[in-house]
Amino acid sequence: GPSENSDNAAFVTLLGNDTLAVEQFEKTDSTLTARVILRSPEVQISTYLLHLDGTGGIERMVQTDHSPLNGFEDMGVTARSINRVGDSLEVEILRNEELISY
Repeated sequence: GPSENSDNAAFVTLLGNDTLAVEQFEKTDSTLTARVILRSPEVQISTYLLHLDGTGGIERMVQTDHSPLNGFEDMGVTARSINRVGDSLEVEILRNEELISY
């Protein structure tokens, strides 16, 4: 199929000389991917994948959390997913190894 256009950006959030977060974004015609490293209050490494519809609206968002030891190299665990269904959202959150849906 045709290749998708891709745009990239990155941000570093500082508090004085301390780095609080590093974020990298990549947008294609059908997805927006964010890779985020937060350092406060503890190290959290996450990937956010947003699936876009034909008008650029968000159809689905999946948050994957990765091990601080292995970073983005590991497969991670799906911590949260949100799906647009009509005019509603279906949300699933993994909390303390229990999947909560609403």
